[in-house]
Amino acid sequence: MTNFEKACLLSCEEWVNTLSTIDDFQFSKSYERKMKKLFNKMRNDKYHRFTTNTVKVLVAAAIIMSIATTAFAIPTTREYIFNHFKNYAVYTVADVDQAEQIEPISVGYLPDGFVKNQEDVAKDRITTIYESEDSWITIVKWKIDSSIYQDNENNNYEVVQIKGIDYICSTNEEGNIEIIWNNGEYIYSVYSNLNMNELLTIAENLK
Repeated sequence: MTNFEKACLLSCEEWVNTLSTIDDFQFSKSYERKMKKLFNKMRNDKYHRFTTNTVKVLVAAAIIMSIATTAFAIPTTREYIFNHFKNYAVYTVADVDQAEQIEPISVGYLPDGFVKNQEDVAKDRITTIYESEDSWITIVKWKIDSSIYQDNENNNYEVVQIKGIDYICSTNEEGNIEIIWNNGEYIYSVYSNLNMNELLTIAENLK
C-alpha cells in the first residue's frame, strides 16, 4: 500500500469515527424485503452480520467514490485542433457533443482603470469589451463546439502552458495579442493591446 493510499484510509477511518452510532434509520418495507432476500442468499446456514462501523465504512467509501467520479467528470481542458492556412487559422475542440446554453462571463481579474463598454450575447458566444484611457480588452466566451477563426497573416505564435492548459498566444504586427484556450466546458479568447503577462493573468481568472 502506498503512502497516499494509507493517508486516504486513515482519513476515511477518522471521518467514520465521527459519525453517529445511535441514529434510528427507518428503511422502506420494499428495501427491507430486498435486503432479507440478499441475507438469505448469503447465510448458507451461517449468519453473516455487518457491524455498525463496517456499515459506516462501506457508506463512506461509496460517498468518496461518488465525489471522485464527479470531480473527474469534467476535464480541465480538452484536446484541441489548431489548423493554419494561408491567411487564417481555425481553433476547434475535438470530440465534443453539441453544447448547451452559455453561462455569463465571470471576470476574476482586470487591471485598474478598465470599465465595461459593451456586451453582446449571441447563440454561440458572449462578447464583452472593456476600455481604459488608452487600452482595450475584448473577451469572448464560446460554446465548446464552436470553430474560432483568426486572421494569422504575419502573426507570431507561441503556446504557454499553465496548470495543464495550453494558451495559444498570437501577436500581430501592431503588437496586439490574442489568446485562445478551452477549460473543458467552453472556449475562450482574450484580445488586447496589453502585454502578455497581463493577458495571461486575465485568462487564468476567467470563467
